[in-house]
Parts: sequence; structure tokens; C-alpha cells
Amino acid sequence: MERIFFDASVMADYILFKGLINRKSRERQIEILKNNLEISKLTKKGVYSFLSLETLRINRHMPKLEFFTSNLAIAEVGEVIKEKHQIDQMVEQGIPLKYWYKIGKNIKLPKDLGNIIRKDMIMFYILFIGRKMIKLTEEALLQAITDFIINKHCDSHDALLLSQAFSAQCDFFVTKDGSLKSTDYVDVISPQILYEKIKEVSNMTRGISLPFEEF
Repeated sequence: MERIFFDASVMADYILFKGLINRKSRERQIEILKNNLEISKLTKKGVYSFLSLETLRINRHMPKLEFFTSNLAIAEVGEVIKEKHQIDQMVEQGIPLKYWYKIGKNIKLPKDLGNIIRKDMIMFYILFIGRKMIKLTEEALLQAITDFIINKHCDSHDALLLSQAFSAQCDFFVTKDGSLKSTDYVDVISPQILYEKIKEVSNMTRGISLPFEEF
């Protein structure tokens, strides 16, 4: 049994893309999928995040695979989604890239969008955590944290998440963060590699052609 830990970026992409799909007509859903999804809205890695978690949702159980995350990672999901919408607004307003970091934090989201994000995060938690498709782990080893920070040059946030994955005896840490590298503690893989693993053990790859109903 291989154990896999989800980073916030992967879960955030699923929520973002699920919302995009749910707000389209059935014909548009098919068009999006056939065209490798709306790459202008989400990166290609985001597509694989969506496909991996959507296949898990449909199967509910994966032979030979067990999934984990932590409350810290889930909390970061909200920040990732918020930043994505802030970037969208800066693009629409024509704000130059060099000013994004300075201006982005001050951009407020519309109240209705905030409510949608809150609802989507709650639904994700109920669906995947509440139904035990993804298990929570909160333990972290100080030795591993310090090693990640001092010897692997991770920031404290990433070091804590990687340590949580190691403490749960996870084999893989799935993330879109290309700066994170595999270590003696845990292998870091992309959502695309995860999706290939899921396809190998899943007897239901039809998920990507089914209607994408609301949660």
C-alpha cells in the first residue's frame, strides 16, 4: 500500500476546476475536457490535480493507494484560491506583473465570491475528509522539520508539511511546487505522476466523461 500526501496546491486546483466545470453547460463541459480543459484558467498541472481527485471521488476507494493531508494544508487551500482570484483581477485590470506582489494582498474579493469559496471548501472537506477518502495527519517530527529547513533549504511552512507526510509514513508528497525536491524522508511528485499512478490501480477511468454534477 502506497501512502500519498496532498499539498494545498493540488486540492485548491481541484476546487477551482470543479467550480469551473459546475458553472458550465453539459456541452461546454465536454468541450473543455476535449481541449485539455481551460488552460488559460488553470495550468496543465491543475488539470491533473482535478483528474486525480475526481477519479478518487468517483471510485471512493483506490486499491493499493491511501491518501493523507493535514488541517494546515487545508487551511492553506483558502489562501491559494484567494490569491488565484486576486491574480485574475490584476490581469483583468492590466496591472503589470512587477506590481503584483505589492498590490495583490490589498485586492479585496467580492462578498459573493468569498461565499462561493467558503462553500466550496466546506463541500470539499465533507466529501473527501468526512467520507475518509483522504485521512488527516497532524504529527510532525522536529528532527525532520529542522533537517528540511537547514539541509534542504525549505521554508518553515513546507518543512512542516513535509514532516507531516513523513510522520504519516507517506511515500509521496504531491505538489505543484517545482522548488520542492525529493528527500530521504519522502518523494516529491507532480499531479501528473499521481494521475498515472491512479490510472494504474483504478478500474474506473470513465470519471472524466461523466456529467460533473454539483458536490
